[in-house]
Amino acid sequence: KTTLFRCVCGLWPFDGIISKKFSPGTGGLFFLPQRPYMFHGSLKDQVFYPRDKGSAVERPGSDQHIASLFDRLDLGHLLQVPYGWSSVRIWEDILSTGEMQRLGFVRMLWHRPVLAFLDESTSAMSVELENVCYEMCEEYGITVCSIAHRESVFKHHKMHLEFRGGGQWSFKPLEEGDVRFV
Repeated sequence: KTTLFRCVCGLWPFDGIISKKFSPGTGGLFFLPQRPYMFHGSLKDQVFYPRDKGSAVERPGSDQHIASLFDRLDLGHLLQVPYGWSSVRIWEDILSTGEMQRLGFVRMLWHRPVLAFLDESTSAMSVELENVCYEMCEEYGITVCSIAHRESVFKHHKMHLEFRGGGQWSFKPLEEGDVRFV
């Protein structure tokens, strides 16, 4: 499943044809893995990634908008001293996996893709914060396709794609009361 997501998003090479309407990035596709990529840089750099500061489009009210995303995802403390917007750190050494996942959602929401592939991207969060993340995707008009093992993710989806092995699969609408999510 993860390999399929990575090929569709153009992150892994593929010998064949994958037809897609959108390209990766703002207004297109976005891939959010279980452990989002973090690097040595500022918090703002983390949000703008994969664009660098020079090519990132500053939107009116960007700082306030990003700060509101941090607050909604319980990351507001990172904007305070000793951290803050411009504090350059090795964030993967500072943040918990759950904080990195929420920062990954801030990144995705800032980029505003049309379609996001979420690969276990809420596994280290509380169910409450997971719900906030999925609700924000809906608010932003982002269609999500998820790989998840938690049943709590199930309610945020309308369709279910199941790989059965041996080339067998099914794609069907979720029905009220379905409890299985593969």
